[in-house]
Amino acid sequence: MYDEIDLAEDFALESAFRFMVGFREWNMDDSIYQACEDFQFDGDLVWLTSKVLFAPAVFYMAYGKNV
Repeated sequence: MYDEIDLAEDFALESAFRFMVGFREWNMDDSIYQACEDFQFDGDLVWLTSKVLFAPAVFYMAYGKNV
């Protein structure tokens, strides 16, 4: 079952990838809230969780290791 935490992890990894390769639009706030409407999830919870997971996701993308 797909839940808010899974969605937040996906957005954190996608944002980290976009940040690492230099995309100007690496912040995905609008996409987070749109996906939450589609899945009927709590948008604020997913947004906050993705922000908390962003730094570990960047580390994971850079070094291939978990923090």
